Amino acid sequence: MNTPNWTRAHCRNNPQQWDHELDPRQPESTAQRHTRYKKSIELCRTCPALTACRQLAAQISTPAGVLAGKLYPASERRLFEASHARVSHEDVESAFNQLMSSLRSQSRRHPVVDRHSPRIHSA
Repeated sequence: MNTPNWTRAHCRNNPQQWDHELDPRQPESTAQRHTRYKKSIELCRTCPALTACRQLAAQISTPAGVLAGKLYPASERRLFEASHARVSHEDVESAFNQLMSSLRSQSRRHPVVDRHSPRIHSA
């Protein structure tokens, strides 16, 4: 596979133009953002690096902003991040211990009868 030549990519000189937020310290209006996105998409679709960019975009799990001539809303990124939030080891261990305790309690209250053996077994 050929290494892409990014030197002629339109976004190379001003990558912030393609970002979801231009500058968080200087908020832009919704109309300004849409105008910026429209210009970015138009430039993107005429870019000599578009094919390589599309290949790269396919590998990014949560893009936001304009990439490969397409707009990726940040809300989708936030939803992805929220659904893939990191859980601490302590939280996992606590949940596991609660589950095991519940299962032990249920097995004491409801013994399992093995049809192949006359004895009663705990689950």
